[in-house]
Amino acid sequence: MAPLRDDVTWERFLSRAEATSPAVRGKAELLAVWKSQVEAVDIRVEPEEFIPVGIKVIAPMRMCARGSGSAIELVSVVTWVSTFDDGGLCTKVEAYKVVTRPSGLPA
Repeated sequence: MAPLRDDVTWERFLSRAEATSPAVRGKAELLAVWKSQVEAVDIRVEPEEFIPVGIKVIAPMRMCARGSGSAIELVSVVTWVSTFDDGGLCTKVEAYKVVTRPSGLPA
């Protein structure tokens, strides 16, 4: 949580269905959401690479989740786009479900 600004905005990905808003705002709310998700599912995030583009970092990754009371596993490919301020703190994280690598991204 240290590299995040106190007012960070983080788009929901796994918890969109039960959410009342599309994004989590602030470190305290983000920590509460993460804790509730960890109680419900075992989550593993596997970044494929980190692509710096100006003040943003694009990170395609696999997210693997297994229900804590079941053996059901969900695997999803998602790309996170993180935006950083001049001090190097993350201000925003956007989530995109991507089927293929978008054109125009560096290889």
